[in-house]
Amino acid sequence: MMKQHRLLNQMLQLPTRRALKLIGVFLTCLFAFQGTTAASGAYAPETEIPGFVYLGEHGGSLYYCSQNNYNWNDAQALVAQHGGHMVAINSWDENSYVSSRLMANVAWLGYSNYNSNSWNWMSGEATSISNWDSGEPNGSGYGSVILKSSGYWRDRHHTDAYEVVMEIPGCDPKLNICNNGTCTVNL
Repeated sequence: MMKQHRLLNQMLQLPTRRALKLIGVFLTCLFAFQGTTAASGAYAPETEIPGFVYLGEHGGSLYYCSQNNYNWNDAQALVAQHGGHMVAINSWDENSYVSSRLMANVAWLGYSNYNSNSWNWMSGEATSISNWDSGEPNGSGYGSVILKSSGYWRDRHHTDAYEVVMEIPGCDPKLNICNNGTCTVNL
């Protein structure tokens, strides 16, 4: 913990905007990686969140699947309550990783056109890929998206109930977690 305090003090001496960004990343990192030291000496992320099953870590993010089904609005509120967001798929690798770990055959994604005329990730991330199933999106009043275990996406009505995959983003790539649990910054 002393090393984290030293890092925080070093960040406070940087120009204001950069310091605030790094402090935010540092605190996010500390929050996301609260855990215990494993027998190997590696720092383990917190994996137990009530109502969720831990799916694993991929690309610096932690993934959890709800144990119950929720409509889209309740799912969004649930994941926000636990410090995450509905999963945003940003690569083919991530799509494959998440779809292969679903508890059921389908789960909500954080992708929607429910409150707008265009499809957007609720996390604010840019859309870099899409993997619509044949004939999708088909509209018909649907505005929220499910991920199938096959990896394909379908639009569904936001009042339908499915499990939800929560993503808790990891640290900024400039911030690394070393295997003794300390953080270093590459400026």
